Amino acid sequence: MTVFRGLIIPDTRAILLGADTTTTERDPAVGTPEKVSGENSLTLIATGTPSGSDTILTKATQSGARGSAAMAWQRDGDALYRGFNPPNVPQGWRSLLWTDGSATPFKATDPNALTLSSGKVLVTFEREVTGAREVVVRQYSPDTDTWSSAVTVQSIADTAAVLRPCLLQLPSGRVLLFHFLPSGNIRMHFSANDGAAWAIGSRGILADPIPNSTATADYVLTRLRCVWSGDGIAIVAGVTSNDTSLSFREMFAQYSSVDLGASAQLVGAIWDGLNNDDGGYHDLLALPGELALIYINHSRLRKPHIRRVGSIHEPLQDADDVVVSPDVWGAAADGDLAAWVEPDGRVVVVGRDIAATQNIIARTATGPDYDGWTYLGNSATATSAGRIVATGSTNGYFRKLAACGAHGRGMLFHSWSAAAGNEDDSLAVLTLGGWSSVPLPSLDYSDDYDQAVGYSLHYYPIELPGGVGWTAAGAGPQALAAGALALTASAGTNRLYTKTDTEAVTHGALLNVVFTQTAGGSAAAPQIGARLRLADGATEREVELRATAIKMVLFDVVAGTQVGADMVSHRPDAGVDVLIALQGTSVKVWFRAAGSGPDTQYKAGPASASLSVDSSTAAATNRVQFGRITASASAVDWISVGYLSGTFAGIAGDRLTNAINLRGRSLPSYLADGITTDQRGVAYTNDQWQIPLTADYALSRALPLAEPASPRVEWRSKTEAEAKIAIRLSRDKTEVTDALGDMIGVGLFGSNFSAGSIEGYNGSAWVSLTSFNASKDHDSLDWVRRGDTVRPNTPGLSAPPVFMSHAHEWAGSYFKFSADGACRKILTNPGGAWDPASTVRRVALSLEGTDGTEGTLGTTGAIWPGSFAVLVPLKGVDYSAFRIVIDASQGTAEGYYKIGQIVIGRVALLADQYAWGRTIDTIPGAEIVEGRDGKDRPDVFAPDRRVVEFGWSDGVDERKVEGDNPTPVYLSGSSASGALPLAAEGGTVRAAEGIVRAIEGPRRALVYLPRVEVGANAVVLSRRDSLMLARVASPIRREVVVGDELENEVVRTAAVTLREII
Repeated sequence: MTVFRGLIIPDTRAILLGADTTTTERDPAVGTPEKVSGENSLTLIATGTPSGSDTILTKATQSGARGSAAMAWQRDGDALYRGFNPPNVPQGWRSLLWTDGSATPFKATDPNALTLSSGKVLVTFEREVTGAREVVVRQYSPDTDTWSSAVTVQSIADTAAVLRPCLLQLPSGRVLLFHFLPSGNIRMHFSANDGAAWAIGSRGILADPIPNSTATADYVLTRLRCVWSGDGIAIVAGVTSNDTSLSFREMFAQYSSVDLGASAQLVGAIWDGLNNDDGGYHDLLALPGELALIYINHSRLRKPHIRRVGSIHEPLQDADDVVVSPDVWGAAADGDLAAWVEPDGRVVVVGRDIAATQNIIARTATGPDYDGWTYLGNSATATSAGRIVATGSTNGYFRKLAACGAHGRGMLFHSWSAAAGNEDDSLAVLTLGGWSSVPLPSLDYSDDYDQAVGYSLHYYPIELPGGVGWTAAGAGPQALAAGALALTASAGTNRLYTKTDTEAVTHGALLNVVFTQTAGGSAAAPQIGARLRLADGATEREVELRATAIKMVLFDVVAGTQVGADMVSHRPDAGVDVLIALQGTSVKVWFRAAGSGPDTQYKAGPASASLSVDSSTAAATNRVQFGRITASASAVDWISVGYLSGTFAGIAGDRLTNAINLRGRSLPSYLADGITTDQRGVAYTNDQWQIPLTADYALSRALPLAEPASPRVEWRSKTEAEAKIAIRLSRDKTEVTDALGDMIGVGLFGSNFSAGSIEGYNGSAWVSLTSFNASKDHDSLDWVRRGDTVRPNTPGLSAPPVFMSHAHEWAGSYFKFSADGACRKILTNPGGAWDPASTVRRVALSLEGTDGTEGTLGTTGAIWPGSFAVLVPLKGVDYSAFRIVIDASQGTAEGYYKIGQIVIGRVALLADQYAWGRTIDTIPGAEIVEGRDGKDRPDVFAPDRRVVEFGWSDGVDERKVEGDNPTPVYLSGSSASGALPLAAEGGTVRAAEGIVRAIEGPRRALVYLPRVEVGANAVVLSRRDSLMLARVASPIRREVVVGDELENEVVRTAAVTLREII
């Protein structure tokens, strides 16, 4: 036999082998949360557009209803759950624009930030460049933890211009940016693509600009804030009166807009600074059903206050003001404040405590009254525990604050003031709180939001350490450069920074360091690293972190020995974040790659419960050190240091572990990977749920046995990265199984690619069975484009392959202009040959979406079929699984890969020729609807479909396969050495009957193969008439023509009907 007819029979054992599948899914979506264990009293709600691919597992860490219960989470397969750090715990610092004022840009100042509905974050700020003042925007992507380059929105040819930009997002998704103009008006710009590009929306939204000359009755513009608040846009401008007779000259002008920011109207009047109606350094928040102004009220001891109104049209000046904090957050012409709203409605306000060495502290309150304000981490205590930023010196502190809530944490944008440094007008962002696999302990055992421990001492590279209270030793080079403290190599010198305290050693200490090794380092000697010591004159224990380019180690300094194994999972030359907990004779270390992403996932490092203790020459103080410890040719960039000792670190000893008393977060809350959760009902501690992920174009839609089995119900990838889809037939991947035939068929319907391969798993490894090119026999085409059509080129360039195409055969397929060129979908074609000769009827392809970039002619075109099948001879070898590999970067028309339906299973050979008279009906997917006026209205509701009928009406002699002594004649589908037979003559009718029973008639989709040429290698079928995805649409009736039962019968069948799946 050189030609056979056959079927691909779906293997009902086929199941996705997820561990060996590598794909992405377009338009991901969150599935319905499912309870894993616990009570049925809670309904967990998950929303958002997931950016990851892992199932999320959640666990209740505290019982209660919405707002009081708390949750932790982990990705499926993670070793540790993520607990929650409130915003008084810094989790990453990054420079966004570093300048010392000597070169353009000279300044970056007065930021404002916004979290978008897409999850991205925008920050806008003023930038001074040569001869101009600019408004610029940068965009943060949490999925990649990266910032875009700055986009200039507005440039004013005046370096003294006051612009003070602010941002909001409309419910439609459009982003608005407002800023002052030198005239005192306010300009509005808008972006329809998350801040990537901007256009002017209104050149001036105020009918009466704010008077801002030097006249006594006029004002200086100071700050601008805006927010969408339910019934429109609220804008509050901070201004300072020029009237020096006023005791308190800082005040506000409130505006409202009901036309999406095109114009704005003054609400009430500009505040007059009298009767406590003054203030500055404000932020504006949209609360549930309310608009809130949070500001520093200078006439009331310069403390932060809040005023709330129910509408953007109500004057905030008339609202009651409530004290937010008893601390002094302002001074004459000085102050700082920023605020944001958490997903559960909690408000967090941060400010600079001017009376306490300029520390950044935080206050928080929940609705609906927002009057029970408390410190985060008890930040007002004398120990400074829980303060967001405590440099320990007035020589270096954060200023010009702006903040937003993003991905379950806060983001605090700031410039700074430094006594000696000159980088004050740079811009950076500090990430506050969020999810961590090692959340810091609490001040008590309550795990309340406001009781989390923070660091009592911080170092950020806004000033040299010696300028902010650290004792500096050594003469090694030191400099502030590009967002880091750079300690450069100098073989004969070191540079070491030290802080000491006398806190009780019994409570232990925490140290967090973030750094990047840039040269040298050693694991055998203390070169690049940090030290943490607990000592009180009677006992001393100390650990030392050492780093090279590729690893870190921890040393017990008293014993002079290494603790645990090397830390190699994250390289110091790429940046590392290390957390060390020391108490008694115990030490634990966690480390991760440095970054500011939403998921602070540490890896457990060395640990010991038996550190050596020096009881004879013990030092009298606790100590923390970092830098280039000894003279060497090493170099390092230090990003941040956080340190905590004493009473408020004490609970760390038995609680700084993922398994014990993990602090969760109340719902609603951002969870992970773009997913936000909420609850209905009551959660109980340790109840668990899982949040599965799906997608609008999930792989499950196209898998074997999926229903509906339609090529139009597609899997789509996100990109054109290599994709691997593994299908397991055996119950165990390591145990091979019979494929139930010696030829496996893989049908791919509704696809848009051409190149790939088929692999088999032999029980221990994947092996290649065949590569495929679906455009084989219709590639290397010499073509010319005419408008939106292509056709064979005139003779002279090359000799293209000659093949005939039937009318409309290639509709839904693709034309690829060249290997690295454009690809366009084919709409239709007339019948004809791919032959440029003038004596033939040549074919032409009508294409979708041509734009002129395709070129006008070429010699390497190809037709990619929209559906094809690969038949692979197995040559007597068994496999446990098969895998479809789609080659990367094929240049599809859509920019992603897609498959509508996969059919995988044995190839059944129809050994006996069916009778003449096969019929193929084409049934249009349309009907004519006649209206009452007699007019015909065609209604197209589906693509056309084929219905094929064939049978063995002439009879099949079964004598060779019946009786006690059958003499079958076997037929093979391959001429390859080792190939096994697929069928026996005389057995076709019974085989067809068995197939129908096995696939339960029309329940399972099969592939009809009307002609397959036998060869030694795999076969690719890609012409429309060479394969059809179908269901059996008729019964199998076996009629005995002559002969004795089960011995020498000749049988025939009525027509078998196969109905195409469209």
